[in-house]
Amino acid sequence: MSYVGESGEVGATSARFVAPGSLTDGRYGLYRWDMTAESGGATPHFHRTFSESFYVLSGTVQLYDGKEWVESSPGDFVFVPEG
Repeated sequence: MSYVGESGEVGATSARFVAPGSLTDGRYGLYRWDMTAESGGATPHFHRTFSESFYVLSGTVQLYDGKEWVESSPGDFVFVPEG
């Protein structure tokens, strides 16, 4: 089953499947997330078995690196390893 191009809404956030794990043997997923400032983003969490990467197109995104919050701006690429 392919989810490529499918999209959905989660509150004030919209998501589009670009290359979900179902197409990459569960090794990688590529999704486009469009978040408004009001969305607040995800609650604090971590993934045991896969990494995440973020490329900021506009606005700012804050991620916790285990020690402090790091702010990313347009053009920044952020890699978060599993665990």
